[in-house]
Amino acid sequence: MHDSSFFQQQVDAATDKAKMLPGFQLATAADSDVFRYYAMNGKTRYEYRETFFLSNHLLLHVRCMRPMLAETTQAWSDRYDKDCADLMHSLKPH
Repeated sequence: MHDSSFFQQQVDAATDKAKMLPGFQLATAADSDVFRYYAMNGKTRYEYRETFFLSNHLLLHVRCMRPMLAETTQAWSDRYDKDCADLMHSLKPH
């Protein structure tokens, strides 16, 4: 990216696109840098977490998504939460 103002335009475009998904519902995020929402993917409801970083003129867009299935165990959900947060943190410019 040659201009950091273009970064915000890309973030806005991506979040606007997400808001157009069927069944879009904004979720509460513990981290204000993470855009969390639910939407339908086919017949299945998914949770999405997205974050965007600008690093050395590169736009980094990280998306974690998981199906919201009744048979999902708490242990699996806990591991997903940890791994998604770890991935996002590992790519965040420091």
